[in-house]
Parts: sequence; C-alpha cells; structure tokens
Amino acid sequence: MSEFYSDTLWDVGRTLFLAFIAFQAYKMTRDYGEKAGRWSALLKGIAWVAGIALFAAAMMRNPSCEESGDPLYGGCEQYADDGYEPTLEQRGARFLFWTLLLGIPAGFGLMDSRRYAANPWRRPEDLKNRDHDVTNR
Repeated sequence: MSEFYSDTLWDVGRTLFLAFIAFQAYKMTRDYGEKAGRWSALLKGIAWVAGIALFAAAMMRNPSCEESGDPLYGGCEQYADDGYEPTLEQRGARFLFWTLLLGIPAGFGLMDSRRYAANPWRRPEDLKNRDHDVTNR
C-alpha cells in the first residue's frame, strides 16, 4: 500500500472518530436536557467541555524524559522529542479546537431536547402523575 493511501485512510479514520465524539456530545447533552432540565444540562455541559478542552491544551506535546538527570534535584538529560514546548497561542488554539468540536454539538443537543411549554428551562414534570391526578378528579 502506498503512502498516499495509508495517509488517506488515517485521515478518514481520524475524521470518523472526531465525528463520533461530536455525536456523543450531542446525544448526551440532549438526553440529560430531557431528564434534568435545560439549565442543569447547560451548566454541566459547559463544565465538561471546558474541562476536556483544558486537559487537551495542557497535555499538548509535553516533552517526556528518556534519561533523568540528578536524582536529588530532578531535571532531564535527554528529552524524547528534543524538548519541544508549545507556545501559549498553540495551546489556546488546541483549547479552541476542542471547545468548538464539543461545544457546538452539545449546544445543538441542548436545543433539541424536548421543550415543555410551561417550563422550557426547568426540570420536566412527571407527566404520568399529572395525568393520573386529572383522571381521579
């Protein structure tokens, strides 16, 4: 297999994986919005998206130590990737990428959760109990 085909297959696999992650963000937010209400889903969705994006930005290509230096003071004599340290702009771009990749589908999932005319942003009422009370009157 030539290098062109393997690169194309890798790109397709990566894109499908990212699409799966975006779909899961949509589905989880929509389901939680139906269970707990939109405000709760909005707050927890923002917290999860920001947490994952911060983790991705913080873990961006930190150099790993192959041979440790002084055992008392620490340090590293040889880095695995030549001591590459990403800039603040690169970390910010990674944070923005994951925020948009997860935040936009989560926002659509939140807006797609069922709306209740009386309480569109609060916890949905138990419809079975409400219907049961009406029939017993």
